[in-house]
Amino acid sequence: MKGGRFVLATWTAEHIRIHWQSGMITSEFSISHNTASDWRYFLNLHHLKDGSFLLRSGDEKGTLFYRATSAGDFIPVADFPKSLALLPPNQVIPRDNGMIAGMLPNESQLILWTPGRSLEARELPPGFLIRDLAWDRLNRLWICGASPTDKFKSLNYRRTLAVSDDDGVSWQVRGVPHRGLKVAWRSLFSQAEATYRKVFAVDGSLVLTCETEDPGHTSTFFFIRDAREKWRSGILESEVLRTALPAPPDKLELICHYGRSVKISSTGKFRSSSLVPRINARIRRVAEDLPTAAQYEILSARPTPDGGCILIVSVRLPSDDGLKRGGEAVVLLGSTRDELVAFNSPEQPEIVSACSY
Repeated sequence: MKGGRFVLATWTAEHIRIHWQSGMITSEFSISHNTASDWRYFLNLHHLKDGSFLLRSGDEKGTLFYRATSAGDFIPVADFPKSLALLPPNQVIPRDNGMIAGMLPNESQLILWTPGRSLEARELPPGFLIRDLAWDRLNRLWICGASPTDKFKSLNYRRTLAVSDDDGVSWQVRGVPHRGLKVAWRSLFSQAEATYRKVFAVDGSLVLTCETEDPGHTSTFFFIRDAREKWRSGILESEVLRTALPAPPDKLELICHYGRSVKISSTGKFRSSSLVPRINARIRRVAEDLPTAAQYEILSARPTPDGGCILIVSVRLPSDDGLKRGGEAVVLLGSTRDELVAFNSPEQPEIVSACSY
């Protein structure tokens, strides 16, 4: 995708900077916004179907959205509802058609808002503690989280999935999938059974995740439902799943925090590999003096229009106080070649979000 178009967001405590790249042409737009370091990873760029962009920002006070036309300036979204603005940014999720959803776990409620329309509140199934949501290609709304249970003595809540084909007016609660005794027992005894964390709708597949509660050694359980409604499951040992992406000619690709990739074919076969060698080869072309002990952590991954994926990679360097920041890279992994889109050193603003268009 040489000469492609990209938009990047970088963070400092006082500014969010948007960097537009189209071939060799670059431009920059700055937003004055005080965002504490603990909230910088909630800054997120979204490319909408109409070609415009949304930038989500926020802090302990709530959430704010900016909007821009292609390669334009970002301005605050007009008439953004206060009930959404008061929610923390991880509970406010935009859809690619411009709709914005707000999750209220403690009230078992969902708020939906489209610019120019009235705010709509949706009641969730009784007692449902929502953690994440996604729309699939059939416009069904999937929510995941937990619901009250009396099935286990050790659990008051159990992971739960529900779906709506009318944007939350009515719901169907789905059963908990289990594929394999090892996954079932490990999920129960690690407390991962208590709630789903994430749901991804990718083409015709659905991916659900839950995590163990081991501090510093979190593992991820994943459950995949294909278009034929057949379930498969697995465990990502000592890994956190960042996202699920389409991966032609395979069906699906799971990308993890420490660079592990799991590709799932249309027959359900799993193929695991590491993306670290490809990432390392790109980064060291511009950061030749990085120590050999440098580590790479994937902060996010997005699909590209030509079937590749764009990664934000945090470079971590060993120090006496543990790992320290060594910069960030935006790496494009393509079907035929890989590219380094950008690299910021520790002296430069931190890259927190990127997408191609």
